[in-house]
Amino acid sequence: MLNIKEVMEVIRSLKMSYGDDFFHSLILHLHKIIGSEYTFIARIDAEKMTSKTIAFATHQGIQENFEYALESSPCFNVYHDTICVYPTNVCAKYPADQLLVDMNIKGYVGIPLHDSSGTIVGLMVGLFEHSIQDPEMVLDTFQFFEGRISAELERNNMVQELKNLNADLEGMVGARTLELQEALNSLEATQEQMIEQEKLASLGRLVAGVAHEINTPLSVAILANSTLESSVNLLLSSFNSETLTKQNLKKYCSQIAEASSLISYNLSRSAELVMNFKQISSEQINDEVNRIDLHQWIPAVMSSLSPLAKKNGIVLSVESSADSLDISTFPAKLYQVIINIVTNAIHHGFNDRLNKQPKTCTLKYYFDESGKIKIHITDNGKGINQATLDRIYEPFFTTTRGSGGTGLGMSIVYNLVNGPLQGNVIVSSVEGSGTEVTLELPLKLK
Repeated sequence: MLNIKEVMEVIRSLKMSYGDDFFHSLILHLHKIIGSEYTFIARIDAEKMTSKTIAFATHQGIQENFEYALESSPCFNVYHDTICVYPTNVCAKYPADQLLVDMNIKGYVGIPLHDSSGTIVGLMVGLFEHSIQDPEMVLDTFQFFEGRISAELERNNMVQELKNLNADLEGMVGARTLELQEALNSLEATQEQMIEQEKLASLGRLVAGVAHEINTPLSVAILANSTLESSVNLLLSSFNSETLTKQNLKKYCSQIAEASSLISYNLSRSAELVMNFKQISSEQINDEVNRIDLHQWIPAVMSSLSPLAKKNGIVLSVESSADSLDISTFPAKLYQVIINIVTNAIHHGFNDRLNKQPKTCTLKYYFDESGKIKIHITDNGKGINQATLDRIYEPFFTTTRGSGGTGLGMSIVYNLVNGPLQGNVIVSSVEGSGTEVTLELPLKLK
């Protein structure tokens, strides 16, 4: 007969228990109540036709779980939804169950455990080394807790399924994340390659422009040198023939002085262009954080663009209220940004312009009260319509693809300014009234 007092004590002790704690605590209580030598709760693996304990108790307490074959054992009948009660001589009925024989089991009680759909998912067993004195009490005790055990088994199975699903999901997310990371790495590599290509293209334009710009003063210097040689030869000839007059001497000296002045000025101009080119090209190659004085650096950059501007009839100018303005940044990246913006203005800002005013592009820079360096690049060209303005940073977007435009210039500007230069870029334009690009940059990179 069921011992109500003991059962209620078990119920109270299990009130807040779940999972392994629940099974271990319950099996110890049941083991004590029914007086068996071995008591266990097991899950059934229908495919393998085996049963594996999830809570196994002896007089020494909770023991290590074990797995055994259902075939030829009384548990096989339990698996087929039969309550098995053998008060004595169970080994005689199942002589092929070597486990029962080795354990010297005499009494056996086993009941099936069902999930909410009625499927058998486990079993509960008590094994006795002696004949069972009150098999009805053992069976009643097992059956009293059957529902709670079955519910916990089903809950555990659902938790395990959720864990498995979560593990699968994490695996899928991990794999997808890896794919996305590889795609991102590929995009970043492509972007870096594009930036390098654009830098090389800018450097190529710079070389071509400087070569063209140097050609003019060198040509003047060569012509002046030819005049100088002619004047010196005439002077020497007159002197040697003793026909040199005071008037001719003054004339030759004047010609020599004028030629020398032209040579000096034009060679100095060439040296200045070479020095600017050397500074800019060096910064392009050594892409590291450096401190630069914008008061010297920006005019050098704009000077490198003057041949392209002159070719297109555009006047470049630089405005600043500061005598010097130091900034710690990536000079090569800032150079790339300014080159892209100004060349954009030169190539695209004045096509089909209606007004006939002189074409101008002005770079103004200053230290803002907010603690930022502000650089404004303004042209008086045709302006940009709103549809184009909305897509101006979009990679490969261009309105002049048929004329060789790649659509990368302003995309690179945006990525460089908002990325390594740690700043911000704003483009404002009114169609027909020109365009202004504003760069906001920190004095020092973080």
